[in-house]
Amino acid sequence: MKNNNASLMKFYRLNIVLLAINIAILVIWIMISASSSEDPKLKLNSNEFLKKELSLDQVQFDSINRLDQINFENYQRILRLLCSNRRLLLKELSQNTPDKEAINKLTLRIGHLHTALKRQTVNHLLNIKKVCTQDQQEKLRILFEEILEVNNQCKYCKEKCENSKLK
Repeated sequence: MKNNNASLMKFYRLNIVLLAINIAILVIWIMISASSSEDPKLKLNSNEFLKKELSLDQVQFDSINRLDQINFENYQRILRLLCSNRRLLLKELSQNTPDKEAINKLTLRIGHLHTALKRQTVNHLLNIKKVCTQDQQEKLRILFEEILEVNNQCKYCKEKCENSKLK
């Protein structure tokens, strides 16, 4: 009975990992298809939204766009690397006998790339914060909470933290 439960648990874990990989690949595919058809004018739409939400003047708006140029290029490079590493992971998982060491290296690399993406997001948010007045920064704090999806992960947590607000 114990052996059956252990096998069943391994099966469930493998299914969860494969489901997570599939979802991640789908999300990246959507992001890459959206960004590959993107022209420079569309990139500014998110900043246009911020301009309106935070009542940014033209000087602030231009500063954010200038500060974010390198950030946006880095973001695109990281997305391309993520995509290629996910394809390698999928290829390895598709083998008759997948190499666990290769899988571990790829998942580690993918994890580092996710960290790099999050850093680019943080850099973007800090660029916005640099040009904001005190009043705009309070509005921005509320937007940060939404952008960083602070409470969205709570539905998956064992302990709920959605009632905790940033101070």
